[in-house]
Amino acid sequence: MSTASNQKNFQFGNHTDVGKVREANEDYLGYFENANGHLFVVCDGMGGHAGGATASQLAVDSIRRFFEHGFYDNLPEAMRQSILFANQQIYAHANQNTHLRGMGTTCVVVIIRNDEVYYAHVGDSRLYLQSAKGLKRLTKDHSVVQEMVDQGMLKEEEAENHPRKNQLTRALGTLPEVEVEVSQQPFHPAMGDTLLICTDGLNGMINDTTIQQILSERIPIQNKAMKLVQLANDAGGYDNITVQLIQFDTAAASGITEDMATTSKAKHKKTKVQAAPIHQKVDPALIVLGVLVGIVFILFIIGYDQMSDVTPATSELSQEQPGATTADEETSEDIETEAVATEEPSPAKPISTTTEKPSVVKKVNKEEKTATTANTTTKTAAGQETYITHTVRAGETFSSVARRYNVTNQSLQSWNPSIKDQGKDLKSDVTQLRVKVRARHTVGAGDVLNVVAKKYGVSKELIMAANAKTADRASRGEVLVIPFAEKK
Repeated sequence: MSTASNQKNFQFGNHTDVGKVREANEDYLGYFENANGHLFVVCDGMGGHAGGATASQLAVDSIRRFFEHGFYDNLPEAMRQSILFANQQIYAHANQNTHLRGMGTTCVVVIIRNDEVYYAHVGDSRLYLQSAKGLKRLTKDHSVVQEMVDQGMLKEEEAENHPRKNQLTRALGTLPEVEVEVSQQPFHPAMGDTLLICTDGLNGMINDTTIQQILSERIPIQNKAMKLVQLANDAGGYDNITVQLIQFDTAAASGITEDMATTSKAKHKKTKVQAAPIHQKVDPALIVLGVLVGIVFILFIIGYDQMSDVTPATSELSQEQPGATTADEETSEDIETEAVATEEPSPAKPISTTTEKPSVVKKVNKEEKTATTANTTTKTAAGQETYITHTVRAGETFSSVARRYNVTNQSLQSWNPSIKDQGKDLKSDVTQLRVKVRARHTVGAGDVLNVVAKKYGVSKELIMAANAKTADRASRGEVLVIPFAEKK
């Protein structure tokens, strides 16, 4: 399952898949926009189905909450602190739930602010940069085989097939403290540059040459993400596969506006304000010009509002099982909340940097995941059953979400076992629900809703309901959720 979004200076797409062997997807990804910029996170959980999925989701959610807490001038330090905060949350949660002990996750965080890109990571999930100079890996794996490569005991090309490649030297949640690797200096992307964030389910199945070829193709960014995942599956799909792509359309990648930064700073720090000049003469011609510009702007806004239902926002639909979140979304905070109370991040309360480095953190349970019917995917004649993450809106209940996607309350409960259906407004307690759907369909040339409905054997009305459409229209390139024809 996947999402894509366009920004002023960059566009991004993502895709995640359970793979061909695993019974559940323990990867989790997120995208958020706040006063600190555009934030991308990818995590690869470990520790069995329940543990791995919980750890990766809790990591993404904790990092989001940290950056929503305030504006940070020193982004490298803030990124380090956010990952340390996530580590604390996972470790504490595991200690309070014995069946989750030993769970952990990798983590890659990327923040785009103005024309600068910052990143940090723990584990073996990776960040690549595709530029005019080719494909370059920006992160170094925290793994046994990487240390062997660094010591000259192993060649780089031998690492991917080494029997110890799944043994990590760092991971979030396995110890009370962890060492975070942070880029101290940001880099400035050029027009056409692409960032790839991925779990080892991608780079463990296809090589850098293949990745570079796909990133160089002249196809939409979302298609690239999906094609990379498909190639990893074609190569065996032995692990969960998750990809986030960010493609820069101009040399600068805008992250925050001056107004956003000032507003956020005012809540947490003293902000210097420049006094406006007094008694400044104004050219009358400029006043007239300003009025004309204002009129044109108002007409543009009116026209935009009239067109807004042609391409509906897809921000409330996110990735398969792990939720990808867009700028105005929140990730789930309900991971077994009855068993743990998560701590609010506090910028004024530094997190200890003393690190007890583990000898080896082994992904042993990635080979021991238990099968669960709700998490399997089945190929069908026209598309594949998959999961989406539905962002809960004010006033929605379990029943209303179930009706929207034409599933039963019981099925929805089985896909969200940690969330209790209490028959009330979900928004106060739950931000996301996992929902199984018939397929996801990218609208092509000549695809009207009637044609799409006929293709999948689903009524047009069900498709409109699942996609919150009020008009019988779909735009080329739009990704539609296809519900089941019969209630699941």
